[in-house]
Amino acid sequence: MGLRFAGPSKGVRNGVFRAVRNVVEAAADLTPGARRNNSLSSVGRFLVLGSLAVVVVAISLGFAFNGAWLVLPFAGLGLLVAAMEFRYLERHAGDCDCKTVRGDQVVIKFWDRESVSSFELNRYWAQAVFSGSHWAWKAAG
Repeated sequence: MGLRFAGPSKGVRNGVFRAVRNVVEAAADLTPGARRNNSLSSVGRFLVLGSLAVVVVAISLGFAFNGAWLVLPFAGLGLLVAAMEFRYLERHAGDCDCKTVRGDQVVIKFWDRESVSSFELNRYWAQAVFSGSHWAWKAAG
C-alpha cells in the first residue's frame, strides 16, 4: 500500500507491532461523503414560499391598483420560478455521493433520487479536479 514502518528494534517484528500496522493500514481507507445542506424542512420550505407569495402578491396588487397592471404577470412568473426551484430542492433533498479510496481503487457512488450510479477508477490514474464550484473526477491520460 505504500506505508512503511520501522520495526521496534533491528527488524524484530512481534505480534503487537503487526497488529498496530494492520490497524493503521485499515484506517488508511478513506470514505468521505457529501450530502446537501437541507437547512429547511419540507414544512419550512412551504412556509417560506407561502410568505414570499403573500408579500409579492400584496406589492404587485398595490402597483396594479395604481395603474401599473403589467406588474402582475411578472410577479406571477417570478413566483412560478421560485416554486419550481423549491420543488427541485424538495425532490433532490436526499441526494448524496460517497468516494472510497481502498488500496489501489477509487470507488465513487452517486445517489440521485432513486437511482444509484457507481464507477471505479485506478488510484494512480485518478485525478480530482476543482473547476469553478464543483469537483470532478477523471482518469489521467
